Amino acid sequence: MSQASPERDLYFQSSGRIVQLLGRESVSNVNIAILELVKNSYDEDATEVTITFENTKTQNGKIIIEDNGNGMTADDVERKWMTLGTPNKTDDPYSRKGRRKIGEKGIARFGLDGLGRHAFVESRVKGHAFASKLEIDWDRYQEPDALFEKIPNKLRAIPKKLKTHGLRLEITGLRERWSDDRMVGLRRDVDLLLPPVRKIEHFDVRIIAPEFPTYSGKVKASFLRNAIYFCSSRLERDGTIRFRMKSRHRQERRWNDRIPNLSCGPAEFTFYFYYRLKSEYDDPRDFDKVTKSLKLWAGIKLFRDQLKVKPYGDAGNDWIGLDKLRVNDPSVHPGNNQVFGYVKITKTDNPDLVDTVTREGLIQNAAYLDLLRYLRRSIEGFADARKTIEGKREKRRLQKQVHTARKPNRPDTEIVRDVLLDFSKSYPEVFYKRLEIEINDCYASNLPNAALVLSRKLVENLTYNILETKYPRQRPLWWNIDHNRPKDFGYLIEVLDLKKNEFVHDQRELLEKSLSLIKPFIGEANVKTHRVMEYLENKDQLGNLRIPEIVQVCTKLIDKLKTAK
Repeated sequence: MSQASPERDLYFQSSGRIVQLLGRESVSNVNIAILELVKNSYDEDATEVTITFENTKTQNGKIIIEDNGNGMTADDVERKWMTLGTPNKTDDPYSRKGRRKIGEKGIARFGLDGLGRHAFVESRVKGHAFASKLEIDWDRYQEPDALFEKIPNKLRAIPKKLKTHGLRLEITGLRERWSDDRMVGLRRDVDLLLPPVRKIEHFDVRIIAPEFPTYSGKVKASFLRNAIYFCSSRLERDGTIRFRMKSRHRQERRWNDRIPNLSCGPAEFTFYFYYRLKSEYDDPRDFDKVTKSLKLWAGIKLFRDQLKVKPYGDAGNDWIGLDKLRVNDPSVHPGNNQVFGYVKITKTDNPDLVDTVTREGLIQNAAYLDLLRYLRRSIEGFADARKTIEGKREKRRLQKQVHTARKPNRPDTEIVRDVLLDFSKSYPEVFYKRLEIEINDCYASNLPNAALVLSRKLVENLTYNILETKYPRQRPLWWNIDHNRPKDFGYLIEVLDLKKNEFVHDQRELLEKSLSLIKPFIGEANVKTHRVMEYLENKDQLGNLRIPEIVQVCTKLIDKLKTAK
């Protein structure tokens, strides 16, 4: 009979294979590993990063990633690089220069295993005579019975110049060959990481790849080129505000405003506005680039004498109150997640804008409140200008000629027809396009009742699509299972009304707007559809039902619901 084991403490241990689990099997592709290393360079206040590829079309090549950031001491290498799960970026989310750190979860070091079998990490700190060089052989972690904590990685000191600083990572024994497709993907992904305005946060990334000359050179951020609007304002010492605004349609406006008796000094405000609807972009790749870039850079940053003042403009920090202003008119006011921008001030011109004791922001005194007044007035000015521009554009769109046709007996005569709807690129399904054509044919032929019946069909199906997109797994909300058909129009409206609080803020605004338009429309449309004695006298009466507005709001809501998934 065996004796009971004596009481003792047990500790978790990891096999060497955990490196593969955290590296190759957790990082979906090698680009992500390189991107994380570039993020780390940004977090360490680097201004330049080079990614060098040598003979990478073969597995005998190497990849070198080098920056001029802060670097790590030997103690830092041991305590931070070689220790998993350190709270470094949680406890200290800002770099020495005030950058908000964007690296995540410390996966970069294990991503090196996905790139190659051997890694050499050389860390240099300015003013130190020696650099720290760490050698890692990832294959040793795959050996039978290897324990993660027991495998040694040699760290040694090597001489360097006192002024040299930064990190150099060399990866050899590549696990995969590199191709043109992978290089173009890497350039595109690095582009998304770059701060949109170089003169604000100087951070350059250069790819050196003799085998891939097309993709070599400095990577340039293209995020700003996709902006729908650019707007800038400059506050003069006397309170005059000088505005400049441009749209992607090359429309430009300049105007002045004034706020007298401000206690803050001169300032400059620049921002770029983006739609968060895929239908607003001709190329879906532009939309993907915008959403990914906004995830990193959305918000309004504050810079004083070229240095960022934290935490203004960091993720979720809506210090100007854009989302509250947007409640006034969400159709033209920008949300905080729709803009990238920056405010520039100087200590000389704004001596009363001073840091709090903890240096986490500015004291909210009269000068600070007046700065907010100026920035909010600038946002209001942008909203008014945008409303004018888009109002004129919408009017032209609704009045434009959809096609011309020649009468057989009068070859020089054009038949001009206006349209009720023109949303062919916005619909969630291709079938709507044919329906829209028929509606416009009826409208142009002065058959308002036929156009109304078909419009009711279109709006009913859009309402159905809203519920179907929001609740794909709750089929009974929008589908009559007993009769195997969609629920009735009125029922769909009731469900949306009851569940509107389950939609997030910007979606709920669109939903409430659509319901306010659809409810009077459905009442009028039902009467005209089901009672033969009730009908529209002319197509001017059709305009009172605001059908284009209903379609626009519904399609925007469906697109937002799809984007949020």
